[in-house]
Amino acid sequence: MRSEPTKCRPIRRRLILWLFGSLFGALVIAMPDSGPRLFSFSPSHGPSAIDMLGVLIMAGAWLPVAMLVWEGRASLHPKWAMLAGGLATAGATSLALALAADMAKGWMAGAALLILAQLLAVAAMGTTPARR
Repeated sequence: MRSEPTKCRPIRRRLILWLFGSLFGALVIAMPDSGPRLFSFSPSHGPSAIDMLGVLIMAGAWLPVAMLVWEGRASLHPKWAMLAGGLATAGATSLALALAADMAKGWMAGAALLILAQLLAVAAMGTTPARR
């Protein structure tokens, strides 16, 4: 029986935390709420307190993976890093424009691009972050 390399375990743990935190946060956001908005992006987009809790859960689950990508940035090939950065920029721009334009489900494309950028960056840096 072959054992899993110990350097892969922290990466896998961070990715699993990100996946489950993202799913749980999305479920919290999807819960029906009738409370007032904390602020508005547009006439029909703005988080209530329960939505903000879901966003905070998702952001908290995302941070360990963002730190992983930051730690491994030296091992990223420049072409992959530029592609991931371009996807992240396009995703953030698309998300902001969809919310500002009050597009009902348009935010999903931006969110998908942001997720794809993050997965691409993690996959491109290999299995261990560069050590200094």
